[in-house]
Amino acid sequence: PIDEDVNPGDPAASSLKYSGSGIQVSPSIVFSFNVEPVMQYARFGPSFGFLTVEIDATDGPTATKPRLEFSGGVNTGFQAAVGLLLQTKGILQLFGEASLGSMSFGPTKAEYTVYTINGLDQLHTLQDKTFRLEESFPIAQTASNVVLRPRFQFSSVAIAVGLRVSI
Repeated sequence: PIDEDVNPGDPAASSLKYSGSGIQVSPSIVFSFNVEPVMQYARFGPSFGFLTVEIDATDGPTATKPRLEFSGGVNTGFQAAVGLLLQTKGILQLFGEASLGSMSFGPTKAEYTVYTINGLDQLHTLQDKTFRLEESFPIAQTASNVVLRPRFQFSSVAIAVGLRVSI
């Protein structure tokens, strides 16, 4: 989660908390070079994700707290890694890998799941709880529940070291 506080401690300040989750599928092409006793490899390929993002906010002195959930669509990105595998005579092998990945999430739907003012549930008072998210507005925009699609970046850089058991 990402927290952004504006003037912490100020009762009139606002805050935002972003959190995301989902499932990512990453088919890969692997190139390996087996030079005893170290196998070197590189893998890369596309990533496909089914993600959701929640934004929790606190707005000013009235303590308005909306939670908006973004979902929908299949999202794409890429992933790549390089690694070394130290082969031994036994069943244990030592490995190290450096990887990176990037995915852009462009949801197709947003929905208010919580909306309170001063601790009282006000979700029922909202005229539009669900919004369709579009890349651009049509020239003759008539629907009030259509808004521009935001983009959320899911990126990672990782280093892994461990033991591999070969059975």
